Amino acid sequence: MSMIVELRKEQLKAELATLETAEQRAKTLASQLADADAAVGAASQLVRVNKARLAEGIAELEALSKEAAFIPQGMSGVRANHDIRTQRVDRTVGELTTERDRLEGELRKKQYDLGKIVDHIQAHPAYKSVREKQRGLVTDATKLASTLFKIPLDDLNSVLRKISLLADAENQLLSNARGALRENGLPDIKPLLTRFGQQITPQQLLDAMPNAWTQVLNAVDQVTEFVSRDVLR
Repeated sequence: MSMIVELRKEQLKAELATLETAEQRAKTLASQLADADAAVGAASQLVRVNKARLAEGIAELEALSKEAAFIPQGMSGVRANHDIRTQRVDRTVGELTTERDRLEGELRKKQYDLGKIVDHIQAHPAYKSVREKQRGLVTDATKLASTLFKIPLDDLNSVLRKISLLADAENQLLSNARGALRENGLPDIKPLLTRFGQQITPQQLLDAMPNAWTQVLNAVDQVTEFVSRDVLR
């Protein structure tokens, strides 16, 4: 009987391993990216909370140290209570320091895992091709935007119209690519030029003078930085 039980246990383990492998294969790069991104966010939050608590503990230790200098030598009871408080806070700071090292290590691992997924996505031919075309459209749009303060006002609408057409071309590009990206388990690519065009509308330019030029430059820098990333998320 025990042999039958053992064989059944081994059979169940094999079936479980098969299910886990199938589940892992079923995970798309898009879902892996979302999960890894969320894991990095959660780990970062834990690091931030730990950092704040550790800073509070260190500040409390410093305050206790200063306070100790003003306790008269004869007040042994007060000094004993103060020492107990100091030891307790010191112990907490030590625990938080150990926790900090552990949390930072876990964050680095999650960031590494995220980086590997990003590398896989950006190297995929279907994703890479669309991103290259998107970069070209953004480059053309930012070049046009940089001329807005060098042209006559009569030409302003013409330049903005060209930027709007580039935004339409980007939307069409991404719409056409969406099916292939999802078929390959890749994340959708976010459009950049629609918002960019909204940031440099004629009314904003006229109302924001002389700060409009700074706004346009900031918009150019922002969309250029976004498009330079391997993966948008």
